[in-house]
Amino acid sequence: ASLEVEEVVIDNMGKYRCEIVVMENEDNERIVFGNLMVYSSPFFHTSGSMNIVASDEHNKKDVSADKLYATKGTRMEVHCSAVGYPEPTIIWSKNDQVLDLTNDHFMPFNNGTLLVIEKFEDGDAGFYRCTATNEYPTRLDFDLEQHEASLVQEVRI
Repeated sequence: ASLEVEEVVIDNMGKYRCEIVVMENEDNERIVFGNLMVYSSPFFHTSGSMNIVASDEHNKKDVSADKLYATKGTRMEVHCSAVGYPEPTIIWSKNDQVLDLTNDHFMPFNNGTLLVIEKFEDGDAGFYRCTATNEYPTRLDFDLEQHEASLVQEVRI
């Protein structure tokens, strides 16, 4: 059995499994299988309205997006459309301080890819950073390596 992917795209990432059923005799079969993992460092899906400026270091990417504007007292949403395989872990920070997401003021949704501020206040303005991290081996005989991407967006009133 073989699997050939000529032009790898985002949708190809994930886990593949090939199973072959081998008939040893009339009453007995044996299943032989193999797994193939297609890994991807975290990256960001962006809409056409975002102006992206990126820098890339080894296993670490920083992305800056256009400013967001909020009105005091209204609901504010900051999006972090990070994808990768394995699925990245998301951490939110504001002005380089990790946010406490256990209160009712900052609420994460969609596995952390959406941060909602229910009632935007003066003190909520600042630079919001979404850091997406995952780990995978770059070769079969290597340990796991950490891969990280950050999206920074300024929110103003």
